[in-house]
Amino acid sequence: MDAANSPIDIRTAVEKLLCTAGARFGLAGHGSCTDAPFPPIFHDERGAPYLRGNDGREDRGLLVSKTDEEASTLIAWVRPGGGSPVIGFGIDLVTLADFEGERGRILVHHLLTRQDMRLAPELSPSPAAARGYAFSAKEAAFKACSQPLRAWVDAGRGEFCFEARGFELADAAHEQGTARKGEAQAAMDALGISRIELLRAPAGGLLI
Repeated sequence: MDAANSPIDIRTAVEKLLCTAGARFGLAGHGSCTDAPFPPIFHDERGAPYLRGNDGREDRGLLVSKTDEEASTLIAWVRPGGGSPVIGFGIDLVTLADFEGERGRILVHHLLTRQDMRLAPELSPSPAAARGYAFSAKEAAFKACSQPLRAWVDAGRGEFCFEARGFELADAAHEQGTARKGEAQAAMDALGISRIELLRAPAGGLLI
């Protein structure tokens, strides 16, 4: 791993994003780690991460997300404060180079919708970065639904079937679940997710 992609650079970029989110959305706390120890993470039956409190049950007040890319692993968490509208949180890393050249064209063809492509130039003046952010937004949005979905399933209300490719840009700052058959949007509506807001930043050769 070169210096541009070192964990400290990723961590610095993430901390700036979390501080921005904290101020905007009323977070009581937030944090991240790359190479530092972190409390044991558990996974639900869909593979989504969560943390347990001292009582052995899920700490539903702490929203955690995990992402791996190349040699980098990032774990980030937020704790909404009283009155905060935040009910879910997702974070995703992608490699900028994957969205350049022929490989980038292939990925764009298979992963991005026409809506994504129309709005992607608003995400970055770099075409490759714009496409990378558009894809990463899908993954982060999908992950952000995991916490309210787990609460829904644990309450015995049934399941929803949707995937990351079901999300697409609503505008440069929001993601929606209207791609493909709209199954992700139907899940969002049922789960009480009124909007998914996006924050983004570069970290060397990675995009967050």
